[in-house]
Amino acid sequence: MHVTEKEAIKLNDYLTLIVDVKKFSGDLGKTISGTTNENFKKLFDVNVYGAFLGAKHAARVMIPRKSGVILFTASLASVVCGETSHAYTMSKHAIVGLMKNLCVEMGQYGIRVNAISPCAVSTPILTHSLEIDKATLDEVITESAVLKGVTLTGCNGCGSCSIVFS
Repeated sequence: MHVTEKEAIKLNDYLTLIVDVKKFSGDLGKTISGTTNENFKKLFDVNVYGAFLGAKHAARVMIPRKSGVILFTASLASVVCGETSHAYTMSKHAIVGLMKNLCVEMGQYGIRVNAISPCAVSTPILTHSLEIDKATLDEVITESAVLKGVTLTGCNGCGSCSIVFS
């Protein structure tokens, strides 16, 4: 569900939680020489600048009320490197950095800022990176996951989901 700040405020006059779930992988080439400038910029616009703008506009509503939660979706790519493109990995490191900085700034207003880094989720970026089909990947994930009997799936692939809860 895509909701703007103004729509969220109009609906409830109160914003308590924004969840940023942008995941644009862009070109999936793993080499630095194979990454185009255009792909790099677009990936950062979606994953990093989009998260920044979401937090900025959420903060405008949350700070006067001295409450709220901003939750980013980072990635395992911000911890374990080498499995995805350089641009994607860098963008998820940037999300973690933004989250850490915002923790200090927003904490003084009672606003919590966190990031989750999902492990393996059978998404197009992961199946492409591992060069494995979705069914096989789902089986591997299910067998190795702590949460048994459940297969996590990605969104419909739009790559730019933002959810605002109130």
